[in-house]
Amino acid sequence: SEEQFSAATNSVQAILLDNPQPLSKLLGTIPDIKDEQAMQVVQWMLDNERIRYASGDVLEISRH
Repeated sequence: SEEQFSAATNSVQAILLDNPQPLSKLLGTIPDIKDEQAMQVVQWMLDNERIRYASGDVLEISRH
């Protein structure tokens, strides 16, 4: 649902704001969401330049 998607997006932002981390670690830390759904959120955030790969597979918040 849109509400779950929004909550997951906020969780990803909060997690990465504190500590950039690899995708594999990030997926296990998003509360109340399956990895498949988390991947969709992460992909949307990458596509919309909310997050980016810093180095290798480490994700961080995009600074605009």
